[in-house]
Amino acid sequence: MARLLEIRRNNPPTMKIVRKTHYKYLWVISVVICLSSCSRIFIEVNVINKWKSDPGGCKEIRNWEQMQSILNYANGLDRKNKLKLYSKLGLPDKITYHKGQKRSIYYLGCKCENGIPIVGTQEGELEFTQDSLRVYFSFETY
Repeated sequence: MARLLEIRRNNPPTMKIVRKTHYKYLWVISVVICLSSCSRIFIEVNVINKWKSDPGGCKEIRNWEQMQSILNYANGLDRKNKLKLYSKLGLPDKITYHKGQKRSIYYLGCKCENGIPIVGTQEGELEFTQDSLRVYFSFETY
């Protein structure tokens, strides 16, 4: 019994040291995750603000990089958050309904006359489609 007590005195428990080390790593990982997610939100807001400032694509502010950023961001979202993203993009340039689907279209690189897009002159379109089961973004080029 005396030998057991002597071993315990000479070898202090290391569990507390290990736990403190784990907490340090956990804190560092949490900070990194927070910073990376905050920067993604900032990029998304910046892109959306530029997108909204160019209705119809007439000012040629909307570009392929913005469209790709929006599509990449939308791919990681669930239905509810895709609807929120759609509401932030501003008024679409064209809305159609077909077989219970609502299709909202945003023009890219369009020629305009008096601030109104001339149909058929756009370089591409960002399309938001919504029906009762799914919500998705897609794009088309000309």
